[in-house]
Amino acid sequence: MQTHKMYFTDFEDAVSQFIGLSVILDYNEQGVLSNVILGGDEKELHETNKKNIEVISSSVKAVLINFYDSHKNLKFRPIFKQLLTEELAYSFIDRSYPEIDGTFSYFIENLKRLCIKTYESESTEMGFIIFKDAAVDVHEFLDRRDLKYTPLSSPRDLEYFIEDKQTLKIVDSKSVSFVINFEYKVIGFVQKTKNKQSIIDIMMDRHRFVEERDIKVMSHDYYVASQIPDYSSFSESLTKLNDMQKEVVNELKKEHEINNDETDINQLTKQIEKKGLSEEQEIQLIKKLIVYVLLLEKEKKILEEQTDIFAKEETATLYLADLLKEKIQDLQNEKELKKVDFVYFKNKQINWSSSYEYIISYMNGRWKLRNYFVLRSILTRFVMSQYSLSNIPYTIEKINYSIPRVLDLYNLVKRLSEKNIGSLICILRRSPQKNNTIFKAMLQDGKVSTEKYRAIVQTENGHPINIRSCDPYLFELIASIDGAIILDYKLNILSFAEMIGSRPNASGGVYRGARTLAALSASYYALGLKISEDGDMQLFENEREIARI
Repeated sequence: MQTHKMYFTDFEDAVSQFIGLSVILDYNEQGVLSNVILGGDEKELHETNKKNIEVISSSVKAVLINFYDSHKNLKFRPIFKQLLTEELAYSFIDRSYPEIDGTFSYFIENLKRLCIKTYESESTEMGFIIFKDAAVDVHEFLDRRDLKYTPLSSPRDLEYFIEDKQTLKIVDSKSVSFVINFEYKVIGFVQKTKNKQSIIDIMMDRHRFVEERDIKVMSHDYYVASQIPDYSSFSESLTKLNDMQKEVVNELKKEHEINNDETDINQLTKQIEKKGLSEEQEIQLIKKLIVYVLLLEKEKKILEEQTDIFAKEETATLYLADLLKEKIQDLQNEKELKKVDFVYFKNKQINWSSSYEYIISYMNGRWKLRNYFVLRSILTRFVMSQYSLSNIPYTIEKINYSIPRVLDLYNLVKRLSEKNIGSLICILRRSPQKNNTIFKAMLQDGKVSTEKYRAIVQTENGHPINIRSCDPYLFELIASIDGAIILDYKLNILSFAEMIGSRPNASGGVYRGARTLAALSASYYALGLKISEDGDMQLFENEREIARI
């Protein structure tokens, strides 16, 4: 009889390609799938993204088992990999899949057909706001975002509108988008209002408050992990000491035939002495009391150490408590956001935003899960690691300083990926060397090459502009030029369009493309982030790839 292990051998690589993380399928002795392990041995990835990884793992496991039940009697064919990837994508888009009816699949097939169409040689850039729950007030949701909603008199199938070629141009995801209900029917149109952001910018920025809170929590957790010892070790030590103390008490009670619930060593000693002791018994009692006192001394030392750490942690705990209060306040908005998806086309690619943690994209017949939580985690960890987090007040100050900057960079990088803008971004490590000294070693010609355009990324006083004050369209512009954007660890933009010199020891044998090799070489000095024209991202650090998104 065929087992999960025998059957899934042909599908493991397809799952890895869809998720963008290494995947190991774990089985029990009977060959039944027991666990889906993501990210290999990247310990930090698991520690900072435990919840997200568990959600993805359980979702993938459920889809695999369902796929096995449906296809186990059919002989394997390569097209099954594509079918499995479809099932995985659909399960992340709509959690009720495969229980939902065929309208969902039919709607997606229409999207596939539409995204590759053109209007006067230009690709379609249509947008769809999807309300997955009838309980969400469409008017209120869109009004709060300064978007004008015009409902239809009755829901219509998408086909009703796409029969007209003009629809391909009018519904552009910027000024006009479709509004879709939970039955995947068109219920109206939404328009941007004058002098406001585009629809796509508003909808893709709708999770910002949640992401900012997550970066705060991640920064706090990074500090706790790097500065405060593992609390569990204290707990284990104290438990062992208490057990040993109980063992001494029980031995004394057994030896002197004392049958009561007494646990206090002083009271027990008095009871034993009242019975009268021989010289040998007195020696044995003293030995056991010495052991007990030594255990108490050890316990006292551990508690003193723990007290110092608790005192140190108190301010950080208060800070975290404030974050949790924010979470409670935002919970209602967050719950509502989970019920609203946004879909848009770009460069003949479908991008389906159903969660702030990831986007599901479709291009050239291939579905892919872009795990943006991995990007957020790596950027946060890298920036925070550049500071000397020696005390709580300083740490919280730096967390509060860094969070909006990390979030801005994170959103800008996401925009590059979503718009398929090939680019290279390097964030320099903190170094006692001056930035120009690092440039000399890092850059191809040993000097900054964009001197004549330096004013574009400088303040009026000639200082580098920070990512906070950089216009998103300017960032997209300088990112799209050949070469790398260079930032320091405070996320000041030092230069752009820079050619990175190759390092002789960089292990580039497994990589192709000048931009990828440049990111690999730059990672000796920086966090190297390469975005390809299809939106895929690779992150490099210490001359090795640490993530692919």
